Amino acid sequence: MSNTGHIEQLTAEVIRRYFRKTGFWKRSPENQEEMLNRCLDELNSLWSTNFTLTCNFGNEERYHSTGGGTAGFLGMVLYKSSLMTFLHEFYHLLAKDNVVKESNSERNAIKWSHAIFKMALPVLYRKGVEEGKFFHSVVVGGE
Repeated sequence: MSNTGHIEQLTAEVIRRYFRKTGFWKRSPENQEEMLNRCLDELNSLWSTNFTLTCNFGNEERYHSTGGGTAGFLGMVLYKSSLMTFLHEFYHLLAKDNVVKESNSERNAIKWSHAIFKMALPVLYRKGVEEGKFFHSVVVGGE
């Protein structure tokens, strides 16, 4: 994880607020998109950024060709409702905007998104690892 540990702790708190016991994954795609955008608004305030989110859930072709999402200069597109992909693409945006010191590499995006997910939702993270649900199988913290 980067040298910005305190802001990453706050990031995990925002994620926890939106995804812990909120029924997020049982909601309609429209409601999930609304919640993701509200979460991104808080993250933008926290990180002093102005990133956008477009959700194109259900676009299977783009989902498979991108791994779930893409990040441009100002925003991300998600093709599946996935917290891990949301965090992964958010890291890419932070790195492209030079907000984090680490390079904008896939490895760093994977490590960062796993670390934030685990910090925010450790029980759900452990369950996802055990069930093999994560596209990238990076385990954070020696599990």
